Amino acid sequence: MAAMHVDGMTMRGQFGAANFVVDRSKSVKVGNLTEGTLKEIKTNDDLDLDKASFARMIRNEVLLGKAIPNDIFEWLSMLLKGEPPELLYCHIGLLDDFLGGHILMTLYDRLIDLEKDDPEAYNSVIRALPQYKGWQRKTKFLRNSFLEQTFSYEDKTGKKTIYKDNVRGLLHLLRNCKRHAAISVELFSCIIGQYFRRIASDFQRAMHKVGCLQKLNLHYILN
Repeated sequence: MAAMHVDGMTMRGQFGAANFVVDRSKSVKVGNLTEGTLKEIKTNDDLDLDKASFARMIRNEVLLGKAIPNDIFEWLSMLLKGEPPELLYCHIGLLDDFLGGHILMTLYDRLIDLEKDDPEAYNSVIRALPQYKGWQRKTKFLRNSFLEQTFSYEDKTGKKTIYKDNVRGLLHLLRNCKRHAAISVELFSCIIGQYFRRIASDFQRAMHKVGCLQKLNLHYILN
């Protein structure tokens, strides 16, 4: 649908699941349209009609009216709010556990680079995520052995890792937790989903605003 909009065309909301055709190469195309459905975009209202119809199609035809998973609900909300297409294409909540975890940690590595190379952009990301300031006070109540052990870990000399009390520090903890020998990809994803459900998408959005998401070439990775 986004590609159709780039080409200047719209269906003005007159479509359903039957109009998205998957070919043998698993490419998705618009098809099975009645004559006159596809029109040139005249105003932003045309785009809004397509987005609203797409969200309705997901709820009613794909999910059949069942409860919408949190990640899907958030993604549909982003779609209706007019979030940039490149952020919608690569929304971390829609990726599998391995790829989602990989991209989250790749973005964290990029944040560390920003701290040294572009302090202004780094501080912009930190300011954009104030809800994660003070996370250490909450850690005591998580009752998750991997998080607690990682947070309290001391090396052979008795030295503990110092974690900042902001989103950078929380991501640092998650990075070290992910490196735990007993943590599987699925378990790491479950920990994030249970205790820090929004951090991946919040962080991805903040990094997109400072231009970091575009530089990862996620279209290439996802394809």
